[in-house]
Amino acid sequence: MKISLRGLSDIKLLKLFDRAAKADDRHFAKRIVYRLAYRHHESFEAQLRYLGKRAVKRENYPSFNMVAKLWKERD
Repeated sequence: MKISLRGLSDIKLLKLFDRAAKADDRHFAKRIVYRLAYRHHESFEAQLRYLGKRAVKRENYPSFNMVAKLWKERD
């Protein structure tokens, strides 16, 4: 299923990232991170750091694990 991420707010994108992490969907999670990074004029790595801090703060372990997986496979 193809979802347009352009019209979604940041809060909805963060919630979608949490859902993608729970479902272990790396491809969709990576698309969300790239969209957030583009929107905030940041690098992919900076956005991953933010999502990692957010996951630790909320004790959301699936999201933290997804951030770790995406961090390992970045180029």
